[in-house]
Amino acid sequence: MTPPMLPLLRGTILGVIALIFGVAIALAWRGGDRVPVEAGVLWPPAPGVPDFSLLDHTGTAFGRSRLLGSWHLVFFGYTHCPDVCPMTLGVMRELAARLERAPAAVPLGFLFVSVDPARDTPEVLRDYLAWFSPRFIGLTGPEANIAGLAQALGIAWVPPRQQPDGEYLVDHSAAVLLLDPEGRLVGLYQPPFSADVLETSLRSATRFLSQHIR
Repeated sequence: MTPPMLPLLRGTILGVIALIFGVAIALAWRGGDRVPVEAGVLWPPAPGVPDFSLLDHTGTAFGRSRLLGSWHLVFFGYTHCPDVCPMTLGVMRELAARLERAPAAVPLGFLFVSVDPARDTPEVLRDYLAWFSPRFIGLTGPEANIAGLAQALGIAWVPPRQQPDGEYLVDHSAAVLLLDPEGRLVGLYQPPFSADVLETSLRSATRFLSQHIR
């Protein structure tokens, strides 16, 4: 092994150890069904999200600059999703309520990025998210723009084939991502989700990352 490879290897090993540690400390069991809930922290963080151009659920332009200064949880889904999306948003709603009630609440934004822009207009997103929380921000826009953001964040999704009756499903990742106030991907949460585990993990992760990431 040549000396120039040592820093790279060291960084890789530290990253793997941190991810395993993040999963281990967040492992929990939900009630009697004993379903494992896992959470991981990425260390060192991924590069910052590149600039992008979408619309929020009010029709206002939304780009990378609006990520800066706050932590964000990001979930890709769509309003016609029959199961994963409403279940995940329900957990996010409970998480948002928990953080609002807590004295030392984590300043956190919630982003719902549509993978079905043909049906999910800003107005549709507005009405849909109103059922969950006024804190949630819905994002939509040209399919190419959504695909670019998804690729930058490592989110897999398959654009649907339009059906004559307008009904179709969209295959997409169910992960929830954590972005830091610099717009960098620093956390990845996989289902099944639990609001109490997410709250504990977020408080620990944001505290640790705030102290160690510059």
